[in-house]
Amino acid sequence: MDSPKTLLAAINLFSDPENCRQFMVSVRWPNGVVRCPTCGSEKVTYMEKSRLYNCRTKHAKQKFSLKVGTIFEDSPIGLEKWLCGSSLRQRMGSVRMSFTDRLALLKRARGSCFTVSASQ
Repeated sequence: MDSPKTLLAAINLFSDPENCRQFMVSVRWPNGVVRCPTCGSEKVTYMEKSRLYNCRTKHAKQKFSLKVGTIFEDSPIGLEKWLCGSSLRQRMGSVRMSFTDRLALLKRARGSCFTVSASQ
C-alpha cells in the first residue's frame, strides 16, 4: 500500500481501521506475511472484532496488536491518529514557513484528525 500524497488523502485513508491495518502490515512486513513479535512464527491469525493477532505457537504473549514492537506500543492513541499525524509531519518538512505558522497548522491538523476519527 502506498503512502498518501496529501493530508486530506491521509485523513480519508487512515480514518478506516482496516486501512490502517493494511498500511502497517505493508510497512512492517513487506512480503505480506505477519510474524509474531515474540517468537517469529508465521502461524498467526487476525481476529477482526478485537483487532488483534493471535499466534498459534504456545507462549506467554500469544495475542498482539500492530503497535507491539513499534514507537506506538505504549501509547493509548489509536493508529488512525498516529498515522494521520506522521503523514502530516512528513509533509511539513517540504513546506517553507515560519515555526509559529507551522505550529499553528499542526494544531489545526491534529484537530481535524481527531474530528474525522470521532465521527465513525
